[in-house]
This record gives sequence, structure tokens and C-alpha cells, in this order.
Amino acid sequence: MNIYDTLVNSESKYGMKAAVTDPTGVTYNYSEVLNYSKKIAGKLLEIGLKPRSKVIIYLQDSMDFVAAIYGVNMAGMVFVPVSPQAKDLKLQEIISHCSAEAIITKGELSEYIVGIDSNTIPSVKSILLCDDNVEASNNVFSQAAYFVKDYDLPGNFTASIWLDDEMTSIFYMSDKHGRPKGIMLSTKNILSNMEAIIEYLKMSETDNILILKSMALVGTVTGEIIASIAVGAKIVILNGIIHAGIILKAIQDNQITGFFAVPVMLHQIVEYRRKEKYSTSSLRYIQTGAAKLIKEDVQLLMDMYKGVEFYYIYGLSEASPRVLHLKPEDMLRKAGSVGKPVKFCTVQLLDANGNEVKAGEIGEIYVQGPNVMLGYYNSPELTSEVITAHGLKTGDLAYMDDEGYIYWAGRADNMINQGGFHVYPAEIEKVILKNEKLQSVKVDGVQDDILGQKIRATVTPKDGISISEAEIYEFCYMHMEGVKIPKVIEIAKG
Repeated sequence: MNIYDTLVNSESKYGMKAAVTDPTGVTYNYSEVLNYSKKIAGKLLEIGLKPRSKVIIYLQDSMDFVAAIYGVNMAGMVFVPVSPQAKDLKLQEIISHCSAEAIITKGELSEYIVGIDSNTIPSVKSILLCDDNVEASNNVFSQAAYFVKDYDLPGNFTASIWLDDEMTSIFYMSDKHGRPKGIMLSTKNILSNMEAIIEYLKMSETDNILILKSMALVGTVTGEIIASIAVGAKIVILNGIIHAGIILKAIQDNQITGFFAVPVMLHQIVEYRRKEKYSTSSLRYIQTGAAKLIKEDVQLLMDMYKGVEFYYIYGLSEASPRVLHLKPEDMLRKAGSVGKPVKFCTVQLLDANGNEVKAGEIGEIYVQGPNVMLGYYNSPELTSEVITAHGLKTGDLAYMDDEGYIYWAGRADNMINQGGFHVYPAEIEKVILKNEKLQSVKVDGVQDDILGQKIRATVTPKDGISISEAEIYEFCYMHMEGVKIPKVIEIAKG
């Protein structure tokens, strides 16, 4: 089975059924999503890109993004999702690292890619634009630009066939030095984890799934986009500035049955709902994770959303991503636990010598299963550090109780987990140090009751130079992704 078969099969069953509601409010049925995906695939092939070429998907969360994932896969090419929060140098580093040959985007993001061409990044040959208005994006780019929606798909179009263990996608993070780190996932990686998620959530064609996370994340692609499409559910996409009121209105208006939100967002939703009355009677489940959820928090959520099933989940991009889950019946009884392994997945807690630790003792989480990544793209040394004889070395510390439930206990390195977003201090320090007024920068994570950790930057100005916190915040907003901007800035004396 290919990834795109999840769409093809659902279209054959549910052709005119609603599949995707875009942030614009427009709803597309399964036949329209498939047709749009085929147009993207056909255009990629028509312009001469070869099978297994890398294609950057640089789009806002939208129907365009969904169709691009499937279209690139149909064309037999590797999809590389990149969040629009990655701008300028960061975007160029990713494109260069994977030698991408095409970028799928829209005119609204053109300011970030107008300087990218075969001169600056030799691999880039083409831009594919998903704009409705051709004139709005014409003559902006210095290399060949093609418009997807005006493409007439030939009747004899045939989608590519993938092997289970071939690399179908690359998802980018940063390594501990701030350099691009490309996680290579195969068809088997994604579809095995998708199957596990569908099973424990009991997903079906009656579900309406609300997407709040970036669509460029592995968890969103596997567990929300592809899983929803596979069962014939409807996806509802929000984009832009999302607050509790917008989420509650979307749940009410779209009869949402399930969504994922980090604990800090769930707290905001609870507080907002106490003031404003929205109907959430359609909700069937809520998933949360990435930050601590204590027993009192669980009880509060259950009291507010009676009859809704809550799941706490743990995973990482290198595992496609789901590894552990705590089921609804255990949320109170085992509050604080990250649960047990999902289907197909095996977890061990090992000490520094590779020996399994006893119940109650802390060890590092190692993961085995068909969901474990192929490795890091073009980085064999980095891959060998985490793909071991014992499985995937996660860098996460945990302990297990007598019933086999796992409890997260921290990190083995200095990675910061701020509200579910994982960043290394070095990548933030590298950016802030570009400010000519600064002598040095030290970034670390400080404990936070809501976010788990928050990013703190301590900066030292050059001798005789003064700089304000506001200046540093403004510099950060201009040069880095929003999720990596420090929550706390302290100015040390030079």
C-alpha cells in the first residue's frame, strides 16, 4: 500500500463526502482533494522532475498543504514539509541540505523565496504555485514558476509505486548545534504508526478532526491528516492566531469529534468556556501531551467535558511519531504517566551499559518497531548515534511502575521542551549572537508550571554598548521561528 492509497481508497468510498475544511471556510469533498492532488502530481512530472526528487512543501496550513502531500507522493517524489515560520537563512539551509529540486508554495510567501534560484541553491529548478489568481504571483520568481490549478490532467495518469522501506518524506528539525537534521521516513514508518493511532482512537468516517498544530510536523501528517483521510473523516484546519475562543467556536460550528492540544491550551479552553458558552457536545476524544498533566488537571478536564475520552500521548518525530499512550480509563488512576506502547511498538528502559532497569529505576527510553525512522538524511554519523542495536535511542529518561506504565523523568541532554516544541540552546544562541551589540548569549530552559519549560536567554552586551529587552525581542521576531523565541530575556553586565 502507498501513502496516497489512503486518499484514493477513501475517494472511491466517500467521493462527495466532505474531506477538508480550509481556514478560509471552504469545504472540499474527497473527489476534489484527489483531483487537486493529481494536478500537483501531474505538473511535477510534466516539468521534468525525476522520480524520488525532493520537493519542499512551503505552505500555510491549508487544503493546499493536504493536496501537496498526496500529490508529491503520487508523483513518486519525496515530500519535505517546511513550516512558513522557517524563513530566510533557515529555509535556505533546509533546501540546500536535501538538494530539493522544486518548491510548492503560494504568492503570499514569495518574499521568503524570491532570492532562491539555481544560482543561490543549484538544485532548485522550479517553483509550483497553488494560487487561484495567476496574476497575483506572476513574474515574482527568478526561476521557472508554474501554476498548478490551471493544469489539465491527462486521462492516462498513473501514480508511482513505492517500496515499503523507501524514503518517502523528510521532516526537518535542528541538531544540538542548530544545523538542519532531516528525519527520513518510509511508507512503512508512516502507515504502521497511522494504523496504531486509528486503532486506539477508534477513528471512523463519522469523525470531524480539528487540526491546531503546524501541518509541517510529523504528528500532524501521520496522526491527523493521513489517519483522518484513511478512514474517511473530515479534517477542519485552523490557521493564524489561534486562541481558546476560536477553538471553541470551531468545535461548535463544525461538530468536531476530536483534536490534540498541549496542556497549556487545554487550560485556556477551560477558562474561556467558563465565561463564554459554546456547545462541545460533539466531542468524542481529546489528546494531549508534551507537558506534565497532574491528577487535579485531569479531574478538572473530565468534570468540564463529561463523556469525552482523554488520552495522554508521548512520541518523537524519529518514531513517526507515536510511541506511548495513556488510555482514558487510566488517566486518573495513572495520572502523570505517559502510558504504554502503541500497536507495533516496543519500548525498553536501559541504563548506560545497555541493561534493562528494574521497576522504579530511571533509564533511557529505547524504541523498536516499524515506525522507527530510516535515519537522518545525509548524516550517517548522527544516525549511528541514535539507531543502535537496542533500537532508537530517544534521549528521554523515564521509569516504569510494577504494572508496566512509563513515567517521563527528563532529558539526558540539554534539549528544551517548551510547551511541546523541542529546541536546543545552541540554535537559538547562534541566531541571537548575530546582533552586533552583543558579546555573548547563553540559552537554557527554566521550569514552568504551564509550559513544562520555558526558554531563557541571558545576553551580555559589548563593552560600552547598551541594549534593551525590547530590542532583543524585536531582533528575535525578525530572525527566528516564533516557537523558538525566548520567553525570558535577562541582560547581564558586560
